[in-house]
Amino acid sequence: MLPEIVFGCLLSCKVCTFLNLLCSNEKLQEGEERLSKAQRIINQRDESSNENDKIFKQKEKDLEEAQRKIDEANSMLKKKEDEMSCRQANLVLKEKKFDATRKKLVIKEEELRVREEKLNDREKRQPLHPCC
Repeated sequence: MLPEIVFGCLLSCKVCTFLNLLCSNEKLQEGEERLSKAQRIINQRDESSNENDKIFKQKEKDLEEAQRKIDEANSMLKKKEDEMSCRQANLVLKEKKFDATRKKLVIKEEELRVREEKLNDREKRQPLHPCC
């Protein structure tokens, strides 16, 4: 009976060891699955991060291009503004010249009117016939 008990114990130990190995194997497989799942998540995050980097860099390029266009437009507007200021200054100068010329003309017209009145007065004082 002793050999049967020993054999039973040995068999029981072997079964326990086998069951422990099966359990350990299952835990190992579960750990590997969790590790594999975590690796997939990391890879997905890396892909997402890379895609976000690409999008960010493209948006950065687009922003730089837009800024360049804005700078060019501002430069053109500044040139047009300067040109308009110059034209306005020329117009003001011409208006001043026109006003000065108009004032001179008004003075000349007044002088002419005074001369005409003097001539008219002289004609009224002189006889109609020069012989008389």
